[in-house]
Amino acid sequence: MVARHAGGGETVRVTLDSIIASPFVGLLALVGLAALVYRLGRSLLRLGLAAAEAGAVGGMMRVSVRQGDLTGMAERQALVSAVRRGRALALLTLALWAALLVVPPLAGIARPVYAAAALVWLLPRRPIRLTTVTVRNQGDPQP
Repeated sequence: MVARHAGGGETVRVTLDSIIASPFVGLLALVGLAALVYRLGRSLLRLGLAAAEAGAVGGMMRVSVRQGDLTGMAERQALVSAVRRGRALALLTLALWAALLVVPPLAGIARPVYAAAALVWLLPRRPIRLTTVTVRNQGDPQP
């Protein structure tokens, strides 16, 4: 608690509660909430893309097995494992953003947490892309 003297000689007390209740913190909380919703949406998109990609690559791998293409099958297996890693990462980040959206209001600390989440806009964003695996001349797949 900080005491401050106003112009008329009275003492004005500045507490953590008065800082949290300020309009500036409310605006920061809205900006932080928007950042969390944006990141949640990107994670949902990334997870959906990874799921669709896993289905497509799995189908291509089954075709390679049916045709007896061992080289193609090995390449597809490397791609499937890379897609699974990407899907697991997308699921974890989705859970993080969802938890940051849901838990603070339940705990009664939404305004300061969302205000701090305004800094999420400054974090770098990974591009949303399909998984690529390059193949060397020797035939060894590289993620």
